[in-house]
Amino acid sequence: MSAAAPAVHVGTSGYSFEDWVGPFYPPGTRSGDFLSYYSQQFGCVEVNSTYYRIPNPRVLDAMQRKTPDDFRFVVKLNQAMTHERATGEALYRDFLGAIQPLKDAGKYHGLLAQFPWGFRRDEPNKAHLEFLRGAFPGEPLWVEFRHSSWVHPALPAGCASGHSATATWTSPRCPDSCRRSAT
Repeated sequence: MSAAAPAVHVGTSGYSFEDWVGPFYPPGTRSGDFLSYYSQQFGCVEVNSTYYRIPNPRVLDAMQRKTPDDFRFVVKLNQAMTHERATGEALYRDFLGAIQPLKDAGKYHGLLAQFPWGFRRDEPNKAHLEFLRGAFPGEPLWVEFRHSSWVHPALPAGCASGHSATATWTSPRCPDSCRRSAT
């Protein structure tokens, strides 16, 4: 008996882009209607605004109300967590509180830790990853590495042991070997 293939969710990194009116959104679409339209075309989205500030939970509740029941949100960690290495308990507590409406609605699909280009595979950065894993126990955590040093044979096992996975990216700044998904 074979295991079922994992679900594949297709979406984009954000949805609220004025320059998508015309090429993606019908001409004249108001920004307040972007997510409703988007959710009829895609099944998930990465919430980018949480990188810049932690919203009031009402904001994410309003977002989830604009989407169908089977829609999913992946929420990007705040820049203080990934770029500034903040460890204050209140920051993490407030972040988890902000995403609670997505969980309550059954539309939460996990967290995305997107690290800067200079985040290399070294001991301090591995320790920071362990800190983040501990700060979000039981939360699905996707990790987007942008430095090729993370393409390493130990990466898949390390992610699997902590209920994490890697996100795949492509960029002209990264050699082809870095474009492979490690998991």
